[in-house]
Amino acid sequence: MALILKHNRTSNQTACPEGLYDAVCCDVIDLGTNPTSYGDKHQVQILWELTTDEGVTYHLSKRYTASLHEKAKLAQDIKAWRGGVELTAEDLRAGFDLEQLIGKSCQLLVTHFERDGTAYASVDKILKPKKKLALTGRYDADATRDRIMERLAMQAANASAAMAKEAFRAPVPAAGAGRAAPSLVAGVKAQDKVATAIDPDELPF
Repeated sequence: MALILKHNRTSNQTACPEGLYDAVCCDVIDLGTNPTSYGDKHQVQILWELTTDEGVTYHLSKRYTASLHEKAKLAQDIKAWRGGVELTAEDLRAGFDLEQLIGKSCQLLVTHFERDGTAYASVDKILKPKKKLALTGRYDADATRDRIMERLAMQAANASAAMAKEAFRAPVPAAGAGRAAPSLVAGVKAQDKVATAIDPDELPF
């Protein structure tokens, strides 16, 4: 009997186009301790929902080391999300509940990277919101969590930080390839310098 294997993509949805989008946080997942190229680290994953002008809804995520040290990427992104307001000493002492991010609006700068000839969307930057969004109800938390935990189980079975780096870390694009156009990034940087009222969700949270 023939043993025929086929590779089927789990989704035929194309990558979210590059650009700056209004978005809303739809989930925060505790990934536990996992091997990385820097040793075993406690990780969390934050997910957002956005809808393009064409009406297509995307769910994007970003993985972080679970640290609120001022130099940690998670702390830096939360600060940017809060309109540049740092977490207070009381926040750090009492503990900051990441689940309070769920339902909070923001802006996401989405860029692309390429892997095996396929373009993937990446959350490059998080900014304070311009308007308040509501979740659409299209996010399937159970299916998403099952898929993520399955990948983590595969990572643990491999028991190799080097392999984990290849599986979970987006490759650095070659110069001039897969990066946001300079005008796009420059536009976002310029926007950061413009003081705007932080009304949505009454930030900082």
